[in-house]
Amino acid sequence: MVRKTVFTRAEIVSAGVLVVEKEGLGGLSARRLAEEMGSSTAPVYSNFANMDEVSTAVKAAVTDQMLEYTTRPFTADAFLNMGIGILEFARQKPTLYSAVFMQDANNCEAGPRLMSKLGERMAGLEDVGELPLTERMMLLHQMGIFTHGLA
Repeated sequence: MVRKTVFTRAEIVSAGVLVVEKEGLGGLSARRLAEEMGSSTAPVYSNFANMDEVSTAVKAAVTDQMLEYTTRPFTADAFLNMGIGILEFARQKPTLYSAVFMQDANNCEAGPRLMSKLGERMAGLEDVGELPLTERMMLLHQMGIFTHGLA
């Protein structure tokens, strides 16, 4: 059997998400990624400058997964679905939610990215899209506090 030696950034990030889902963010290391991929650490450092860059990419991938949950039609209300989607993601993937949105909350890159994307989506919604930007963002912020507290 020939071991795979060339990995894409996407494959490394996918392996990183699996590691974080199993072990939390503290388990994310080049050695652990290599083990998950069945390779040496060389592909990690061929695709990323350092583990901080890997961590940022993994957090972005987890945020993208959560954003996908916020588009699911749980109810007829698209804004409510955003909150329910976040809660459902936290329920189904608690380790990922905790690793990205609760650990080191003061240094969380994913939260502002999530809020920005949801804010953009809100602009196109029937009931809340007509609100001024400041009011939409305040409403989104309040939903975020409530949802994060429930999660």
